[in-house]
Amino acid sequence: MTGAEELEIFARIGGQRFEAYLDKELVSTTKYLTQATEPLQIYRAQGKALFIEEMKKLLAASKK
Repeated sequence: MTGAEELEIFARIGGQRFEAYLDKELVSTTKYLTQATEPLQIYRAQGKALFIEEMKKLLAASKK
């Protein structure tokens, strides 16, 4: 999938409710990350946080 196709998709689904959902998930993931004690838990939480950040960047880019 090209970058332009990704932006088109996010322009269609973008909205305040989806952004609020991503924000809520990021807070939850950050809390989980700070409490994780096992390396595997930390890696998973880091991956989820990075994925959420990427989704937020795509939403922001689709608004321009």
